[in-house]
Amino acid sequence: MKLKKNVQFLLLFSLLSSLILITPVPIKASFDLSQAAYYDEVKSALSITPEQEAMLEKYGFVIVELLNDSDPLEGIFNPALRFEDFYYYKVYHNDLPVFVTTDSILHLFHVVFDCSLKLIEKQNLYPMALDVAQYAYQTSLNDYNSIPHDGAIQYWATRNSTIYFAVALSLLTGETANVPTELSADLNFFLDNIYAEETEFVDAVGWSIPEPPFDITIKYDFTQFTVRGHYLGDTQLERYFRALMWFGRCPVFVPRNDEHYDWIVMHFDDASMVYMRDILKANSTNYEKWNLLYDVTNALVGESDSINPLTLDTALQNAFGNSTYYFSHVAAEGGLMALREELGKPEYAQQILGQAVLTYGVLPRYPIV
Repeated sequence: MKLKKNVQFLLLFSLLSSLILITPVPIKASFDLSQAAYYDEVKSALSITPEQEAMLEKYGFVIVELLNDSDPLEGIFNPALRFEDFYYYKVYHNDLPVFVTTDSILHLFHVVFDCSLKLIEKQNLYPMALDVAQYAYQTSLNDYNSIPHDGAIQYWATRNSTIYFAVALSLLTGETANVPTELSADLNFFLDNIYAEETEFVDAVGWSIPEPPFDITIKYDFTQFTVRGHYLGDTQLERYFRALMWFGRCPVFVPRNDEHYDWIVMHFDDASMVYMRDILKANSTNYEKWNLLYDVTNALVGESDSINPLTLDTALQNAFGNSTYYFSHVAAEGGLMALREELGKPEYAQQILGQAVLTYGVLPRYPIV
């Protein structure tokens, strides 16, 4: 018992001694600028003023404004806007020292990734998206102009596809696509809300369903089209951002806010998606670009949890067997119902078909009910 008490005493004494040893002792920090290595070089490169020097000597840090220098490189580099330009033009170009911390290394990794992504998007992904949108729009428009406008499945699929790719093409080029007069209201509805100075949620359509709550309102979330991040300030990247947002967030077709449809109407996303899949499949070059664009964006932002091109092909094969093209099967009598029965199976639960063109996985899913 005595030994146990002695051990307990020693443990308590050791704990108290440790607390005393680790108790912080206030000390006065010294920020003598004359002792700072390379200070003259930093002061010259960043144009530190006497007032800023006083703050630096008092607090050990100071925030300085990046001035627009008169330099032959001016206009090429923008250190105040782009991180990579700051590192190259202000630090590397002036041979300034770098204080290496874990945060600085992580930040540098982020900057390198961000810069690399911008180059990939500008030089590769944007041209691919533009090629696919131009081809798909022109093909849809040609089919739309050549078929009867009789309200059949084929009509709605080509109509929806024409509007859908007209919006994408308009966003990528910055010019409103030339659509038939009867489709211009739909195209302008989307573009006006996407480009609005203050984007907002907009009621898309009221749906009647055969169970409670019986009536639901679908909304478009146009707030997601507000350009941000490294896309802001670069015209090409701003167009790319909005187009990818359109592909990733908006379904192939939901009627505008001045229209009303019932749940039983047979012209929503599924038939349109199969039609789009077929016209892309018919052109090997653009089909390859579509898949590459899809694969790269998924690799960058994460795998989609919505129905993607591979999932759609699996559903079509299960419903209709092996075939190169499936729209004729869907448009045939009973075809759309067969596809919907397949998509109603548990393995497709909670997945969104309307995003199968290109799902930008980093974004929240549509629709909002």
